[in-house]
Amino acid sequence: MSNVPIIPFPGGTKKRELEYVMEQYHKAHPEQDPSESVPDLIAEWAYAKGLWRRPPVDPVVALSRDISRYLRNEYVDDPQGRTVRKNHAIFIDIQTPAGPKKRSIWKELFHAPAEHMKASFQLRRRAAFRDVQQLHFDFESYQDNNVFGAHLEPMDFDFNKDIAETNLPTTYPDADDDEEI
Repeated sequence: MSNVPIIPFPGGTKKRELEYVMEQYHKAHPEQDPSESVPDLIAEWAYAKGLWRRPPVDPVVALSRDISRYLRNEYVDDPQGRTVRKNHAIFIDIQTPAGPKKRSIWKELFHAPAEHMKASFQLRRRAAFRDVQQLHFDFESYQDNNVFGAHLEPMDFDFNKDIAETNLPTTYPDADDDEEI
């Protein structure tokens, strides 16, 4: 088997390739609910059938992605005992021989200038907002269109209560140790 991905249409996009694989899986498994997808099962089936092979990856690009993931997932405890993300990214546009490209620049939390951290926090805040906005769209669409006629309680997107709750103590003294009960 070759290492070249099988793309159903010349010049097909990754999205179209995955749609094709899923369509083929559902056609081959008509007994399964077509509104349900289990990625692990679809991937195992498609790979075994030869519908997909890992495309070749530039080793420098692969290593760069791994380094970015490592930096994003490195945490430290601050002097107050909070577990915080150690490294924070911003993105800049650069010109390469292949054309314009975004490049990430990572700085450690306690050693980053304020401008870097402000940009990084704003970037992450916008990403969080987009996730919440999409959640809201999905929730409203479910409310209006689900086949069960179900109506869920409205969602509260104020995370201040959740943050306050995470700041509460997680251990409490035993009742026997408290003399004023």
